[in-house]
Amino acid sequence: MSRKPPLQLPARTEAAWRAAQARGEHGYVDPESGLFAMTGRGLKARGSCCGNACRHCPYDWRAVIDDRLLPPRTPSIEVVEHDPAWAKQFEVLRASLEPALEGIAARIEHVGSTSVPGLAAKPVIDMDIVLERASDLPAVIAALGSLGYRHLGDLGIPEREAFRRDGAPVRHNLYAGAADALPIRNHLVFRDALRADATLRDEYATLKRRLAWSCDDVDAYVEGKTALIVGVLEAAGLGADHLAEIVAHNKANVPR
Repeated sequence: MSRKPPLQLPARTEAAWRAAQARGEHGYVDPESGLFAMTGRGLKARGSCCGNACRHCPYDWRAVIDDRLLPPRTPSIEVVEHDPAWAKQFEVLRASLEPALEGIAARIEHVGSTSVPGLAAKPVIDMDIVLERASDLPAVIAALGSLGYRHLGDLGIPEREAFRRDGAPVRHNLYAGAADALPIRNHLVFRDALRADATLRDEYATLKRRLAWSCDDVDAYVEGKTALIVGVLEAAGLGADHLAEIVAHNKANVPR
C-alpha cells in the first residue's frame, strides 16, 4: 500500500494527515468528509485500511486486497454536529424544574458541550442546579423527587450530586451543587471559555470527534479530553490541587 498521499488529496485533508503523522497518532478526523482516516502507524497496527474515508484517504485504498478491507467502523461514542434545538430543549427542561425549586436559592445552568453554540456534542443536555447554600441540597433532593428524579449520589465526584429521571422526553444529565463546589465551577468556567473562543471550541470539537472514533468506551473518551480541559481551567486560574483532582476523577472508572 502506498505511503504517499495522492496528488488530488484536498489541502485540508493533507494538512490533518500530516499533523497526525507528526504527532505519532493512529488516525484523525478528515475535515472534508468528517470520517475517521488512518495514518501509516495506524495502518501498520491494524493491518488494513479503516474502510471509511475512501475518496479522501491519504493512501491508495484501491491497492487494499478484499480480505483486508474492513467494514466501516461505527464510533462507540455518538458525537454529532451542533443542533440549535438544544438551547430550546434546555429552556423546556428548566421551565419544568423551576416550580418545584421555588423558595430555594438556586439557578439552573445549561452546561456541557450542548450549551456552546457551534460545538459538536453528544446529543444529551447537561444541566447544573447551582445552589447559593450547600445546606439546601436536601430540599433540592426532595423537590426533584416530587418530579420523578432519582438521587444517584455523587457518582464518585464529591460536591456534585447526580439525578436521573427515567422516561424523560429529552435526554439529559442533571446535577446539583453549591456555587463554590469545584465540579460546578469547572462546568461553568469551561463552558464560558469555549463560548468566548471559537478557535478553542473548534479544537475541542476535533478532539471529541477523534476520541469518539478511537475510544472503545466512555471512560477512555473522558480521559482523552482531560489534558485540554485541564489546560483551559489552568489558564482560568484554578490551582494545582484542584487540577490534580480533575485528572484523578477523569481517570477513575466510575459511572458517568
